[in-house]
Amino acid sequence: MVMKICQFVLGHLPPGGLEYVVHHLSNGLVKLGHEVTVLARSARRKVSILDLEKTDYEVFRYWLPRSKGLFHGSAIKMMLRDQLKRKKFDIIHAHQLYPAGYWAVTSLIPFRDIIVTTAHAEDIQVEPEYNYGKRLNKQIDRKTRWVLKEGRYFTAVSSSLKDEMAALGTAQGSIRVIPNGVDLELFGGQDVFESVRPYLFSMGRLVFKKGYDLLIKAFAEIIQKHYDIDLIIAGRGPEEDNLKDLVGKRGLSERVKFVGFVDGEKKISFLKGSSFYVCPSRREGLPLSNVEALAAGKPVVAFDVDGNPDIIEHGENGLLAKPGDVEDLASKMQILLRDEKLRERMSKQALEMVKEYDWVEIARRYESLYKEMISRL
Repeated sequence: MVMKICQFVLGHLPPGGLEYVVHHLSNGLVKLGHEVTVLARSARRKVSILDLEKTDYEVFRYWLPRSKGLFHGSAIKMMLRDQLKRKKFDIIHAHQLYPAGYWAVTSLIPFRDIIVTTAHAEDIQVEPEYNYGKRLNKQIDRKTRWVLKEGRYFTAVSSSLKDEMAALGTAQGSIRVIPNGVDLELFGGQDVFESVRPYLFSMGRLVFKKGYDLLIKAFAEIIQKHYDIDLIIAGRGPEEDNLKDLVGKRGLSERVKFVGFVDGEKKISFLKGSSFYVCPSRREGLPLSNVEALAAGKPVVAFDVDGNPDIIEHGENGLLAKPGDVEDLASKMQILLRDEKLRERMSKQALEMVKEYDWVEIARRYESLYKEMISRL
């Protein structure tokens, strides 16, 4: 059965992590023989983070006004209704409960039995302490709860997100956990980054939630133990200057390197050349970088928060530290630094366990859900 599938995002395609997920999921569904159309907002500037020459699906770019008033919502509704009428989609898959899920359900109430919405993290999690989460906005919180009440089908990228959705009143049976994936073919024959000293690697947006300040403090403890190792951090963000200041104050300027945003072959080369990967996030949905580290055959050290236990089996393909505990993070890092045989064993486990995260396998899980939805019509 060939399905006509719509993937709907309120962002541009490219540039961000969410759009990366939509891109690879869509390609995976096309490989399974389905027709996929991605509805993505028109970019106001040229963007080139994703290699769109590898796009096997159709992209419809819609225009929205800059102001988010009444006309903004009306434009989304008109676009969705027009695309459904023209393309006769069997499934509409919205990414994030708000805004995409809200606009899909509210625009197409008579068709909500063919709509599935995926919660990715920021759209469901809240952390007032550091102003994280869309639902801190009362209006967005209300709309998110409305979607969870009125929608029929949902997925979450981790079990912790599923629990948070259920706590807001969504029936557990309507939520399926399907993680994000990785394109394993890309990790086959890439060059390995060469460094003067062995190094640990971490990457992501440089924001407070990602916990790079905690990583730098833990790494300072490592250096005090006289380990001959560097730390490479990839990414950009508003905390970059503060993090560099922290590195200077800790006397780590010769050991901690900030390399900016990396992607594609360069990202994979950094991963493959590292001793292991560190994810210091205070909160996560399901960090794609952890899956990519496993695909590169690297153990992962991370805090035991949110989606990390879904990916990291403590003692098997990585180690989990107490949430926010700098000393414990440093301790777990030292365990791997001291034990090369343990790193090698975890590396083999990582390569074996990551197979289930290949994008085609993830696409099969969504395909199964889509078919189940259609069978109930």
